[in-house]
Amino acid sequence: KQKSLSSIVVSDKMARSTSSNQTSAQHVRGGITKAKNVVRAT
Repeated sequence: KQKSLSSIVVSDKMARSTSSNQTSAQHVRGGITKAKNVVRAT
């Protein structure tokens, strides 16, 4: 779980540094929700 969480944080930072557009924010939110679903599944 820790590894996946750290990777999410990295992708989140990359998304923010790449662009602060609403689209990127939506992608980050979608990734977080997907990660939560994966954690629940496992």
